Amino acid sequence: MEPFLPIKHTGSDEIDAADPGQGAPATDPGPVPGEDVDPEMAQREKDELEKRMSEKRSEDTVFRTPEVNPSE
Repeated sequence: MEPFLPIKHTGSDEIDAADPGQGAPATDPGPVPGEDVDPEMAQREKDELEKRMSEKRSEDTVFRTPEVNPSE
């Protein structure tokens, strides 16, 4: 058995599984052209994101700056 098998191109338009592409499940497709965006809902989402970000900023982090011993 060969330790390395060369990649054979099939010549098809298959998309790699690592790249689900736009509109795939679990991806945000973003606003659809021609569809009106509700400004109230957009503002609520923005406010909610800002709230979560401010909560995360105030949390204690696991990582901290190492303290230098002045006697060394």
